[in-house]
Amino acid sequence: MAYFDGLIFSFCSLEDSKKSRKGSSQLVLARGGQYNKLLESLREKRQVMSAPYSSPSSLPPLPSLSGVSINEEVLVKVLCKTYVDTGQSLLSHSLSKCQGLICSLNPDIPLHDECLKLVQDLRDLKGLLVDHLYHHLELEDLQDFCCRRHIPHLIIIDNSLLVRNQC
Repeated sequence: MAYFDGLIFSFCSLEDSKKSRKGSSQLVLARGGQYNKLLESLREKRQVMSAPYSSPSSLPPLPSLSGVSINEEVLVKVLCKTYVDTGQSLLSHSLSKCQGLICSLNPDIPLHDECLKLVQDLRDLKGLLVDHLYHHLELEDLQDFCCRRHIPHLIIIDNSLLVRNQC
């Protein structure tokens, strides 16, 4: 707190809590403030170090410095708790928007360039939400993956043929 001056802020959220007497507890999601005193102390050290070589008037004016610290652990905890409370899976919910998965079954010739070109074309020209699988999986595993993630289309690229599977 020695370097803070001016504005100090906290971005908070209330969480229902059985431990708190009030029934809710405060979660700090982010904190920050102005650090102009820190800049002044750094300027003073710089002036002392450069005293024989320059005059204090040759230094530029001090800017203002603001900083923020985001509490990522609390954000993840709140997000996961939200999905648990609603009975949803965080991973499957975020992946369920994918409309198609494009991959190559040949581990020797993965055809990444062709897959990425098709992904780009389907996204740009058709507005479809498709993705490319970089890792090699067997066909049954790919079908299971798509069904579990509610991905309706599986597009497999090979050197000689194009296979399309709908889950």
